[in-house]
Amino acid sequence: MIMLDNEYYANKYLGLNANKWLKYFNKNNYKSINSLIYTMENIDLSWIKHYNQREELQLICNSFAIDLKNERLNFKQLIDIIEHKTFNLEHTELSSLELRGYTHGICPSCGKKELFIPKQGQAMSLVCNRKNNCGYASHIYTYLKEFNQKTSKEALEIMAEMVGSSIEEINYENEVHKASNIVLVPKKKQVKATSRVESKEIDYLLFDFNKKAQIVDFKKYLPSTVKYTKLNDIQKWKVFVTAIYNFSLNTKQWGKDNYFSSIGISIKKAPLLSEKVEMIKNKLGFLHIADIKNLLNYLLEDCKFSVGNLVEYGLLVNSNSRKINISIEEGLVVIPNFDMYTNMVTGLKFRKTKLKTWLDKKTNEMKIDKNKEPEFSYKRIANPLPYHLTRESLLDKTIIFRFFEGQKDLHSMPSKNGYCDIAIPGISGINESMLGLFKGRVVEIYFDQDDAGQKGAQILKYLLESAGAIVINKKWDISLGTDINEVLQNGNILKLI
Repeated sequence: MIMLDNEYYANKYLGLNANKWLKYFNKNNYKSINSLIYTMENIDLSWIKHYNQREELQLICNSFAIDLKNERLNFKQLIDIIEHKTFNLEHTELSSLELRGYTHGICPSCGKKELFIPKQGQAMSLVCNRKNNCGYASHIYTYLKEFNQKTSKEALEIMAEMVGSSIEEINYENEVHKASNIVLVPKKKQVKATSRVESKEIDYLLFDFNKKAQIVDFKKYLPSTVKYTKLNDIQKWKVFVTAIYNFSLNTKQWGKDNYFSSIGISIKKAPLLSEKVEMIKNKLGFLHIADIKNLLNYLLEDCKFSVGNLVEYGLLVNSNSRKINISIEEGLVVIPNFDMYTNMVTGLKFRKTKLKTWLDKKTNEMKIDKNKEPEFSYKRIANPLPYHLTRESLLDKTIIFRFFEGQKDLHSMPSKNGYCDIAIPGISGINESMLGLFKGRVVEIYFDQDDAGQKGAQILKYLLESAGAIVINKKWDISLGTDINEVLQNGNILKLI
């Protein structure tokens, strides 16, 4: 039976702790990365009697589970791999849509039987043959979801079937397995799509103290300029996301102010938060639901980005629609992730000022949108740094960093001389290589005081210490409030300063 190669993954991610983990788990058989992640996240170590050993192994397992998630293929990687395979549409649900130009499908836009797959059926897009009268174009994935009412999983499976494969097979091909003494390594042709780092040590990001800061006027690099054509993919993405951020700073900001005031973050309610309120005013943007149409016009007509750009970067659902990929009930607070050496933006988070609720007809219970702060990033080419990690704080080696679970808690804590407050995207979304920036630095963690928050704090402490940081996990009496914002609203914030 072919199973996952435990030694390979342990040595790749656990470093000096690999032997400790292998001592207990190397004899276990895991069929896939997902099964190993599930086991590590739900491991019961109560059989280890010595407390310190049990806690150390628990942290190793938790950290391992987080690292292994980097091995799982994400949506874009799956698409890339499928597109690099040989197409065979004959036995799929898309077989009626042109193999070599002879048969066509119904266009979902104009209703005519003119929909076909370009490049003699070898493309991952669908277009309407009535270019001048209709102009419909869509990625096959989008078409399957919207027109054929397929789930994301079903759409990906159909696409995999188009190339004579399956999602399970593709995942398997990109894992390292062993059968007896035979190690099966991922196929070489997949390396480009997955961009794996085959190193036992983490390639930590380091700050270049000699590199000078640069102020960039993004307007000089818009698609309407000649300079845009000379930019690489990362630079084009930065121009795009910086344009969105710039637009959000120039809308009416009352919705942003009302939101933060409603959660106790205002000078009137908390005078000690004057610096944080000023930060909100100057650093955070706002998009009301009524601003979205103007934003799209700004990007398409003023900046001259193409509809294809907006679809590729994930802002629009598809090229035939002006519907954005983020659900909005009221408005979005726009939170920037800045580049380390320039004033350009590398990613955004959108904090929803109002969450969608609906009645579950099956259970007759009210449901609420759990995605409070969706991320807008393009991690295949640019990994965003945490919000408010400043160049000045990295240059000053005496600065102490305070880590918060999101910008709401960050803005709820009064500023303090000699400290830099930053918001991280949660343990599951953290880029571990980025933690190298804190080597030799003191970091204080202010996570929620419930079980989930403290579990996350312990994992982050372990990861930071592995990167060479000096870490203090801050704890307080939960009666003051579970998280920092709750402590603020309960009137207890002075007790944490």
